[in-house]
Amino acid sequence: MSAQTQKYGGLTQAIVTECIVFADNSNDLSCAPHYHTLKAMWDTGATNTVLSPKVIKTLGLVPFAQSGVSGIGGNVDGGVYKIAIGLPCGQVVRNITAYESELDYDVLI
Repeated sequence: MSAQTQKYGGLTQAIVTECIVFADNSNDLSCAPHYHTLKAMWDTGATNTVLSPKVIKTLGLVPFAQSGVSGIGGNVDGGVYKIAIGLPCGQVVRNITAYESELDYDVLI
């Protein structure tokens, strides 16, 4: 397993890295998935992965379910998606269930 290191010039308010996100709805990886490089905030207390509505629209993701998400702003209803995330260390994590909610970043990991 690869290690991920992120260096900052001093104290930071958030751990933020780039990542790629794509729909994980196929076992066939022979064709390149449609993805974008995004800003991800790593929340060590989060229990779910969350995508901003902008990311969902940009990637053309289609929900497989609807669900509520509880966060600092309260409860929000949104779509539920199957995605894969490519990390800066080169590793791809597949079969992630991600929820839709407003974020200050593109992705909450």
